[in-house]
Amino acid sequence: MLHGIDNTPPIIKMEYKYDKTTNMVTGIMHSNEKLKDTKVSWTLSEDGLTYTTTLKSNGSYTTTVEDLFGNKSEVLISVNQIDDKAPEITMEYIYNNDNTVTAIMHSNEILGDTKPSWTLSSDKLSYTKIFNSNQYYTTPVHDIYGNETIVRISVKIYDGTIGDISGLNESKYSGLKEKLQSLKNKYQNWNIKILYTGLDWNTVIENEDAISGGAPKSLIQDTYSGGWIKGTQRYDVSQAWFRASKAAIKYMMDPRNSLSEEWIFQFQDLSSSAGERNEIKKMVTGTFLDKDSIIDAILKAARVQGVSPFHIVSRIKQEQGADGSGAMNGHYQYLGKTIYNLYNIDVSGNTSLGLLAGARYAFEREWYTPEASIIGGAEFLVKNYIAVGQSTLYFQKYNVVSKPLYEHQYMQNIRAANDEGNIIYNAYKKCDILNSHFEFIIPVYENMPANPCSRPQ
Repeated sequence: MLHGIDNTPPIIKMEYKYDKTTNMVTGIMHSNEKLKDTKVSWTLSEDGLTYTTTLKSNGSYTTTVEDLFGNKSEVLISVNQIDDKAPEITMEYIYNNDNTVTAIMHSNEILGDTKPSWTLSSDKLSYTKIFNSNQYYTTPVHDIYGNETIVRISVKIYDGTIGDISGLNESKYSGLKEKLQSLKNKYQNWNIKILYTGLDWNTVIENEDAISGGAPKSLIQDTYSGGWIKGTQRYDVSQAWFRASKAAIKYMMDPRNSLSEEWIFQFQDLSSSAGERNEIKKMVTGTFLDKDSIIDAILKAARVQGVSPFHIVSRIKQEQGADGSGAMNGHYQYLGKTIYNLYNIDVSGNTSLGLLAGARYAFEREWYTPEASIIGGAEFLVKNYIAVGQSTLYFQKYNVVSKPLYEHQYMQNIRAANDEGNIIYNAYKKCDILNSHFEFIIPVYENMPANPCSRPQ
């Protein structure tokens, strides 16, 4: 029996050193015995005990090393320190008194200075740009390592005049200034703007009281009666809705009736995509949306489309119920497919044809999962409403900002904007973020009544 022959593979220990400046990793193999110089992409030390290389991407693979006697060892190379994730961008829009809009991109990491028409902040965590015309486009944004994300820019310059609370004419718009100033004093980060629509109040009410496409523009659920309803005919697929009375429309449209903190969020600008995962988690707890994949889809849709994730949650809860019992939440089959249309897009009318239209819409876009519906529906919401100026719940119900006026309204329910805004308020309160930087746009009209319109009996 022979003794002294080395037939034992070398023992290798790996070390990784991350360089934040270059975003690369130095990989170092430490051997317990001298190695043969067989690895062309690695540098062997003079003493033959160390291999070194620069690793530029994350991943895992195995490679072979040999000692001087040909004994081989398989070494696992595993790198995960390199930043290859795109920056997460949330959008904020500030409406200025000169009818320009300041757009701000907020990043979760340091950005590269690659956008010459935007101003990069000193901490390199935000870009700013002022717009004086309508914009709806996507633009690439890079972090310092070149990782790219696509950001949606959605700017609407209103036809009316934007102004501050301080400039309100209290004799012409009574009941506004004091209430708004009280809110501003309590929540100093709130930016509250007045939109002088220039529209006559009585003309607005007449148009919202009209019939369009064979159905009223304004409905009220049958849990309301008396002065809230007009006639006895029931509408919508559920037959649980009456035509709203003119008095009810006046009451719900008059912004002075919704200027407490619980109800003002129907006037919140929904273009901001700010919202943390833990905040959304709190908002969906106890609902059918409380699943990791669904929360991921909500946050992705918010970032990609530039829309509030809180708005996404509240809109879905409004349309499908917190328990998910709505027909478009996987409870409807179309051509053998279970479909999801969580925003109830194209669902309308007073027969089952309304459900059929919504199901067809989802089927054509392959919304066969809640996640697909959330992401696709958010794109629809931004492109067709927020991007054309209907960027608040109020404007989505009452289109007094985008021509043709009084058309292209998301919902018929006159309480929808109010109630959905209250859902958002309660979510913000639950998450303890009520004093965040929120934008509000309060519309006013010519020839408004001297006092707020009274609540119907």
